[in-house]
Amino acid sequence: HVAQPVVALNAGELEVVLSVIAPLGDSVARAPLRLVAVLDKSGSMDGEKLRLVVETMCFMLKHLTERDSVGFVEYGSEVSVLAPLTRCDSAGKARLEQCLRRMKAGGQTNLSGGLLRGIELHGQDVSPQRRAK
Repeated sequence: HVAQPVVALNAGELEVVLSVIAPLGDSVARAPLRLVAVLDKSGSMDGEKLRLVVETMCFMLKHLTERDSVGFVEYGSEVSVLAPLTRCDSAGKARLEQCLRRMKAGGQTNLSGGLLRGIELHGQDVSPQRRAK
């Protein structure tokens, strides 16, 4: 909301601070999510880049509920399912995070293969719950 209209007569720079407040949503009201993340683990992702991808995915997991499902496809030269579609209850989140933290960079960049495998994984059933070992 701007209290007064802003009209510039001459070219110049205008700095504005805008604050937006969204109403709190009811997490039960939203539809369950079914996500497949296709992750680049090629050699160019070594070090900080891959660490940030892993941390971002772990951050995302913290905000999902047991109604949501996530799967991971990784690609370098080869494409593989890092984690099948998994329900995001506490045990599922722990398994997904373990899979992410085992990622190692290497290989070339087979993006098209990764995307195609991600689309295929998205159409599969959520994996059955297994007991943690």
